[in-house]
Amino acid sequence: FTSNDGIYYWSIPSSLSQSSYYKIKICDYSDSSVCDESDQFTINNEGESSSSITVTFPNGSESLSDTQNYYITWNALSLIGNYVAISYFSYEDGYYTAIDSYELNDGSYLWNPLSSLDNGIFNWYKIKICDYYDLSVCDESDDWFTIY
Repeated sequence: FTSNDGIYYWSIPSSLSQSSYYKIKICDYSDSSVCDESDQFTINNEGESSSSITVTFPNGSESLSDTQNYYITWNALSLIGNYVAISYFSYEDGYYTAIDSYELNDGSYLWNPLSSLDNGIFNWYKIKICDYYDLSVCDESDDWFTIY
């Protein structure tokens, strides 16, 4: 579900294989019989970095309770090291704060937001995950999420 403003920013998942047979289909949310489909297009891996991280949760628009535990999740592509650094960015504070600077790169981290938030609960946060050995290889939540 997305707004009908004519634009949708899509990050192509690294799990998609190289092919010339992809199409995009868009339908009206209220009437699934009203659709259009793109022509075929190609996704290739040429020039793709062999090292990348993708934050999968929380990735934006979630509303998390400060009293519950959540799994921060990510996907790592090929040459990422065995450890990652996890931090959060608070819109109100304007900087990144470490959650775990040396976490096993297994794709998930059990997190209680209250245990990390040193300046109280605010509205807008993003999670950032970086390769511990190459801090230039990072990803952060695509959009803001809230903690209440």
